[in-house]
Amino acid sequence: MAMRFKTLLVLILPLLILACSAAHTDAPSEHSSTTRRSQHHPLARIPVTLLNESTSQPLGRYQGKLTVLFITSSRCRDCGKLHARLNKLKNRFPSQSIHFLALFLDDTSRVVRNILRLYPLSYQVFLMNERHLQDFGVSKLPAHLIINSHWEIVFRLEGSHSDPVAQLEPIIHRSINP
Repeated sequence: MAMRFKTLLVLILPLLILACSAAHTDAPSEHSSTTRRSQHHPLARIPVTLLNESTSQPLGRYQGKLTVLFITSSRCRDCGKLHARLNKLKNRFPSQSIHFLALFLDDTSRVVRNILRLYPLSYQVFLMNERHLQDFGVSKLPAHLIINSHWEIVFRLEGSHSDPVAQLEPIIHRSINP
């Protein structure tokens, strides 16, 4: 009798452990939304501060829609000259199905406001700590990223290019009209 109990215990115990560990995973259930899943994405947790505000918020607050990111800095000499073309790009997509966000690295609100006086930008503007640049896999500025509604980077363009809008626009079209 004791031998049967030990045999039964040896067979059932691993199954119980497996069942208990599966019940406690952080994996989303089949009923979870895409937004809920993407909140766990590392990019969604990056803290950003809206220009003219003092509290930071997670970048993931803007998930669920196609997101076009422009990552720049006051140290980037030619970045301001891109603003007019980026404004035209945003105007070509007036729909509410796309977020256009600009992330300024390690700049103060005063510095960014001065840049925007010289080179207006219609994107929603945020301040972000430069240490998060590596989270995007970016090593050169300016950087342009397109992030889909599942919070996956579908396009990345780094460094100076003669016309980044010409490269961004077809990707945006394909992303909103699959």
